[in-house]
Parts: sequence; C-alpha cells; structure tokens
Amino acid sequence: NPTQFDYDADGVGDACDASQYADVTAFGDITGDGKPDVAGLLVTGAGNPAIGVYSGATGDWTSSIDFANDDWQALALATIADADQDGTSGDPAVAMLIVNRVTNKIRVESRRLDSAVQLSSVAFFNHKWRAIDAVVIDDLDGNGNTNDTAVAVLAERRADGRIQLQLRDVDTGDLVTNTVYLTPSWSAVAAAVAHQNGMPPLVGVIAENSGTGGRTLQAREAESGALDGNTGFLGSAWQFHDVSVNRDADGDGVSNDAVWQVLATRSSDNVVRVQSRAVTSGALDANTVILSASWEALRLDTAADIDGNGAGELAITANRRSDGLRRIHIKDYGTGATTTNVAP
Repeated sequence: NPTQFDYDADGVGDACDASQYADVTAFGDITGDGKPDVAGLLVTGAGNPAIGVYSGATGDWTSSIDFANDDWQALALATIADADQDGTSGDPAVAMLIVNRVTNKIRVESRRLDSAVQLSSVAFFNHKWRAIDAVVIDDLDGNGNTNDTAVAVLAERRADGRIQLQLRDVDTGDLVTNTVYLTPSWSAVAAAVAHQNGMPPLVGVIAENSGTGGRTLQAREAESGALDGNTGFLGSAWQFHDVSVNRDADGDGVSNDAVWQVLATRSSDNVVRVQSRAVTSGALDANTVILSASWEALRLDTAADIDGNGAGELAITANRRSDGLRRIHIKDYGTGATTTNVAP
C-alpha cells in the first residue's frame, strides 16, 4: 500500500527507505476498534526520523508522524501512557531516542499520537556517551498515579564502557538520577521498565559479557537506583536483541505477575526465541519460538490482549534474510499463535 508513506497527508505516497524500519512500541487503542495498536520506526524520503502507526488487530496503516529533521538518527521508541500528565492514561504519546549525526548529541523527542504535537525534547548525556536505548517510566513513585512520568536513556561511556541510565522528567527535562549498571566488562543491549502495583518501578538492563559468555538482566529501582537483582537468561549460545515486560503474564486481567521478556537468537541455527521470567523471582514462565531462521530478529515490545483470549501479545520487528523485507510480527503470549503481521 504505497499511501501508507504519505507523510504530508497530500494523498501521494512519499519515498521511504523501509530498511531503516526497526523499533516498535505498543499502546492502547487509538484506531477505535477497542484493540491495542502499535507504531514502528521508519525514515522518510527526506531522511528525517518518523513513525508509522498501525492497527494491532489488522495491521492496517493509520498515520505517520515526523520527528526532528534529517540531522538526527532515530534509535529507539517508547510509549508515554499519559501525555497530558493529568493522572489518567489513555492519551498516549511516543518518545523517540535520537542522536545528532554530526555532533552526537542525544535527545528524546516526544509527540502525541492523536495530534502529533510535540510534548518535549529532552537532552541527555553528551558526545562522550553512546546512546543504546530509551525507556519511559509512567509512574515514577509507584503510587498508581501517572502524573509523574519520566524518561530515561541507557548509554555507554565511550572512554571506558561505563553503563549508565540517566533519568529525567519528561516535561521539564530536569535530572532525576544517574544509575550505573554492571561493570565495563559487560556490553549493554537494551532496557525495559517493570511497573509493579504499589511498589517502585524497576528498570532492567540486559547485557552480554564477551569475555565470559555471560548473559544477564540487572534490575534496579528507577528512582533510587537500588539493586533489585540479577536474572540469568538463556546462555552464551544466544545473542540478545531486546527486552520488554508483560505486566499480566497469566492473562487474568490483574497486573500482579509481571515477567521480563528477552528476545534472542541462537547462534548455531538462527532460531529466534523470547524467554520470559518472573520479575519477582526470576522463575521461568515461558519459552516462545518466534520466527524461523529465515528471519533476523531486531526489537521487541509487549502489547495488551488483541485476539481476545486475555493473554498479552509479543510485538517483534524482524528482517527477512533473503530480501531485507521487514515486518512487525505480533504473536499471542498465551498460545504462541500469530495474531497479526504488519508489513509496512
């Protein structure tokens, strides 16, 4: 459908480099069908970062929203549940991690999904750091109210490999905290947020150790930086790609059994899997085979139930090895069945 790349809404499809399409983020219903929807990262013909917005149920294109300009490279997406910060979610926005192609400045630009209006553009770190991922903490103090949203950038210091998560207020850009993860012997891959009912939210960082072959997720409290624990996922035979959180693993409608979900590929045969482990205990909850060796896994997010069985959905961006075709592959967490394929 060429009109899905009509960025200026003039009815004419604009040129797009689909090979740049990578990260995915999920949010509540904005298409009016009562089902969660998703947005994927893409690049316009002019080279500036943008997102395509799609129905989670059908995969149909809904809109596209431009971010920044062609001086900036997009790296990652995250969803803000409560754009107007009135304490009630349901007015989502997308936060995009961008890096200046010349100066290496790092920013997170946030825009509403209903109007494309910019909420904020927050600066992080400086050119001495390499940006890796961005996350949104919708309820920073964990009291159940979403009027204290913060955004964080995961980065590594170029000089020594120090892994650090910098947390800032999404509206003002004020610094909340800097938190160090692991040691420089580890390479950070991605981050995700676990919101827990009545408890401080956690930010988990997945990382690989090339020297020992170690694979781990380290979780720390978002605001205080206090260590929550380390959880092992898979092993040295697997390459990590991304991590997300399913807040309701058993699909009973109560968000009291969150699981970390790590997207990885087995080096020996290119099998793509998501391994899920309980946030509270690290206990194995599920191993889900995602795609065949014909596909290269890229990024992962978690959506609420789309197909009506109560279970959440896994949303994975992938690249077909034979021709570079990219898609968002949405799979049911409960059954492992394919829910939707979005093919921008």
